Amino acid sequence: MSLSEVGDAFEGVFADDEEFVREVAKGCGPGGFAEGSWPATCIDWERATSELMENYVKVNGYYFAMG
Repeated sequence: MSLSEVGDAFEGVFADDEEFVREVAKGCGPGGFAEGSWPATCIDWERATSELMENYVKVNGYYFAMG
């Protein structure tokens, strides 16, 4: 992987997987997901984290998209 590809894959630095997934969810849809309101309050964040992390890799808190 080239340095350019690493830069393109970089998603940010997060404390843990669930924080990362919540940030990804905020960017979904036209208005995103606001913490503490629907639909964020209806989401099984543990399951969502497990499924989303299949497409990402974490290195010392730095998150990168795979593929």
